[in-house]
Amino acid sequence: MTDFVNGSAVANGAVLAIAANKYFSLDVQLGVTAALAATNTAKVTLTNTSTAGTFSPPSGSVVAEVVAVGLLGATAAVAGMTEVAGYSGDAGCSFALAISGGSGACTINGFVL
Repeated sequence: MTDFVNGSAVANGAVLAIAANKYFSLDVQLGVTAALAATNTAKVTLTNTSTAGTFSPPSGSVVAEVVAVGLLGATAAVAGMTEVAGYSGDAGCSFALAISGGSGACTINGFVL
C-alpha cells in the first residue's frame, strides 16, 4: 500500500519521520535568506537508528543543502529542490532541518511503500 507523506519546518528540528521497513521517494524543497554581508546555510539530514539489516542512504547523510550569501546592502534569497529515495530500515528514519546564519524553510513531500 502506498502512503503519501509531507512535513515542513521553519526552524531547526524534525521535518518528517518514516516508519520502519518502508521504501520512500521524496522531494525536498529548501529556501534561505541572508542579509547584508552574511552567509546562511540550510541542510536536511537523515537519521536512521536501525541495528540490523540494511538501509539507505546512510545515517547522518546530508540529503539536501542550500547556501545564500548576502552582499553589502543587499539581501540574498536562494531556493532549491532535490529528490531523495531510499529504504528506512528496521527502525525507521527521520529527516531534520538545520539552519545557520539567518532564516529558512523546508518542505518534504513524497510517498512511501
